Amino acid sequence: LQNAPFKAIATHQAQEKLAKETAEQLQHPKKIGKYLSVNEIACSDIPEDAAEKIAAELLAFFHDRLKVQLKDSGIRHDVINAVVANNDDDLVRIVARAKALQAFLATDDGANLLAGYKRAANILSIEEKKDKASYDQPVDHMLLDVKQEEEGALANALVQADASLKADMEKEVYAEAMRALSRLRAPVDSFFDKVMVNVPEKEVRTNRLRLLSNIRQTIHTVADFGKIEG
Repeated sequence: LQNAPFKAIATHQAQEKLAKETAEQLQHPKKIGKYLSVNEIACSDIPEDAAEKIAAELLAFFHDRLKVQLKDSGIRHDVINAVVANNDDDLVRIVARAKALQAFLATDDGANLLAGYKRAANILSIEEKKDKASYDQPVDHMLLDVKQEEEGALANALVQADASLKADMEKEVYAEAMRALSRLRAPVDSFFDKVMVNVPEKEVRTNRLRLLSNIRQTIHTVADFGKIEG
């Protein structure tokens, strides 16, 4: 008991020393790898991609909460999934795109373009699996059959739509983007009505499969139609 006061003084002095050292480290942190740290043990095991993973998890959480809210407001779950597929982190923008897309899909142009997209995607899936190849390369306009007007018309329509859609999405004018999509309905329908994709000529077949891939890529500028039911 006689030593109790001395122990209390020693403990107090140790606490003061620790507080002083901590304050100094806060002002002059040590650099550990790519991280600034006041504690080598606490930060030495932090992986370099930790910040990216945390950001991705937070974005997924916000998307999940937004999906619930949009469902409650009448937006279809598949439309929401199609819009958030590109990991957009602007929630206000996601809402506006989802509403515009749902309105478009309710029109004849929207329903028919979705059907054309599904047809193109299904053919691509089958042929890419069979050929063990991807057809995401650009279309060779020199290989377009001049006797098949529908083929050239679709290729030209996709070039125009791609430019319009990128500009509209950049400006966030989604009603205009849906109008650009609607202009693809007729050339896509005509192509499938008049043009055979799997022809014997290898180069022509390859180019037409690339044209189908171009349909998919262009439409994905707005949303992933592969996630839309119907």
